Amino acid sequence: MSLLKYSIVLSLADVQRIVSSSIVSSACFALFCLWHRHFLWSLWDHWVFVFTCPDQRPNMGVFWYLFTEIFDNFRGLFLFALQYHIFIDAICLSIRFR
Repeated sequence: MSLLKYSIVLSLADVQRIVSSSIVSSACFALFCLWHRHFLWSLWDHWVFVFTCPDQRPNMGVFWYLFTEIFDNFRGLFLFALQYHIFIDAICLSIRFR
């Protein structure tokens, strides 16, 4: 007894339609992957810059002044306190005003 009960017969138009739809879907998937890669890397670069604060030139903020005055061994502590303070406040406020 055969495993296939029905034989599949495809016409030439069906094969062309399957091939063209697979090419279009592959192209869409490739474009999505390229866009997604670019978006994620730019997002990653942004957050790495925000959380490591490598730029120490004077600007409108007060971080540059604090980082020039503190010792290098306390830099991680001040980065944590200054950068994550807004995040921690947002969590506390969202819990309070739920």
